[in-house]
Amino acid sequence: LEISSIQDNDSLFPSKPCTPLLNNGGLGSLTMNIEHKLINNQINADDMCKLMNKTDRVEKIMQQGNLSRTQTHFLQTAFRSHHKSKNKFLAIIALITVVFLLTTGFFSVRMFQYKNTLNEAQKLKRQLEGYEQKISEAQSSGAEQDEITGLVNEFEKTRSEFNSIRMALRKEDFNSVYKDTVELFLNDILSRFGETDYHIPPQMLERVKFHISEFTGPLRRTTQNFFRRKESYFPMIHRVFTENNLPLELSYISMLESGFNIHAVSHAGAVGLWQFMPHTGRRYGLRVDDHIDERTDPQKATLAAAAYLTDLISIFGGRSSIMLAMAAYNAGEARIIGALRRIDNPMQNRCFWYIYRMQLLAEETNEYIPKILALMILDENREYYGF
Repeated sequence: LEISSIQDNDSLFPSKPCTPLLNNGGLGSLTMNIEHKLINNQINADDMCKLMNKTDRVEKIMQQGNLSRTQTHFLQTAFRSHHKSKNKFLAIIALITVVFLLTTGFFSVRMFQYKNTLNEAQKLKRQLEGYEQKISEAQSSGAEQDEITGLVNEFEKTRSEFNSIRMALRKEDFNSVYKDTVELFLNDILSRFGETDYHIPPQMLERVKFHISEFTGPLRRTTQNFFRRKESYFPMIHRVFTENNLPLELSYISMLESGFNIHAVSHAGAVGLWQFMPHTGRRYGLRVDDHIDERTDPQKATLAAAAYLTDLISIFGGRSSIMLAMAAYNAGEARIIGALRRIDNPMQNRCFWYIYRMQLLAEETNEYIPKILALMILDENREYYGF
């Protein structure tokens, strides 16, 4: 009956968590009062909370000997349960604290390491610019080839280190490495080409900026006409290029070649949207004779251009294949192959950036690539440049 009475009395079981007592006064009277309530099965949740937080009070009540065996057992059970829960709670708090400290420490170390990586990237970028200047000065002064080769080898080694570190950087942190806005735009374009191991030569950056100033200044109206005509032809060009797995950025070749004028004719006899010479047009399936000239057919000319660009990328596959293909579209693949054959170490240096840096391209081709890149930047950032 005593056990049943205790178990059925809801007031014996606290309905809310016990909180530690802040006031330690009145121990004697409080202990007697709680003991009296225990004996008469009248203890409530608040009293139990007060009692469970003080080990000496529980021991004092049990030492009085006024409780029945069942009541003593209940008090002992409640006390053990309370302290078990309290210890579990403290263990959880300790675990959370340890996890928090470890996590904070881990991310602090990672942030420190990342900051060092960023600083190293900035340092290597300055070194690359220094090597670029030394190579340019050595070429201008007619230095011995061995001296130029030594500088190029040092440059290549530093470039490899820089590009390895750059891969670990977040894109939003590029502006702390690339201070120049145009260089940031160029890096975004080159990353879409799949370029991963390069450094933009200062002369390339300078020429891209020059052509941007031309297209936004004296040639501004011409550039606006390019952008207006683009809306008519880009959807078709993009569809053909997508079907042939070609980078859509190569569409800008047509913008530069003809300004999207299907009847454009060059002084050399190139015709149409893609400015095919007669023999190249025929090689890629276009009819060019006294009666019909399919170079002026936008759809057929674009299909031929896609086939030609696919062949160029296949020929110059590997490092900088897109850049080499664009250069070959202007100069012809034979001239680009000839420039590549002049590389001393083709296993290491067979790429567009090397032959551009070493001035192995014709002047027209040296200007052709910066013009295309300038048009890409302007079209993709029209609002920035006031279009």
